[in-house]
Amino acid sequence: MINTHTHNDGRTALHIAANDGYDTTVRLLVKLGVEKESKSNNGGRALHWAAAMGHDTIVRMLVRDLGLDKEAKDNDGRTALHVAAKDRHDDMVWLLAGELGVDQESKDNDGRTALHWAAAKGHDTTVRILVGALGVNKESRDNDGRTRTPESLAGGRTIAIPAAGVLSVRIRISFLRPDIVSSPNPVS
Repeated sequence: MINTHTHNDGRTALHIAANDGYDTTVRLLVKLGVEKESKSNNGGRALHWAAAMGHDTIVRMLVRDLGLDKEAKDNDGRTALHVAAKDRHDDMVWLLAGELGVDQESKDNDGRTALHWAAAKGHDTTVRILVGALGVNKESRDNDGRTRTPESLAGGRTIAIPAAGVLSVRIRISFLRPDIVSSPNPVS
């Protein structure tokens, strides 16, 4: 009964608790034996739902404490990193890729990486984090041959992206401040 899909979108109680940020409920459900890797109708797992809402405590718990597959993909081939980048959850992007080691170059069914999604949505700070601090390959092409180079990002707008590795400490502390993220000065 605990694994019953309760929503018309196929979410279980675990998906809903992760989506809504109820970390105590997530722990209780797992203790009671809920299927940790259950999928909603779109193939999303609790990790996808928590990442989509920016619930870092739950994402850490799901991956570190409960051992969920951090590379799990939904029906469209998207990982939690794709979802976080698409939804402009910069702290979640850093957590997933920088701290938990999710594959930054993972491609969805259309060949798009998290960088493709962030750039397509015009999320400049997310792009800076992915390319500048995490060193994501900005020349990666999707299935249609499109890249997300600085010249092609977000509809032709150019985004200043610092050299990889330059901002790793500074960006972790203040990733939401574009003036710091785009600073050309290396961290001392």
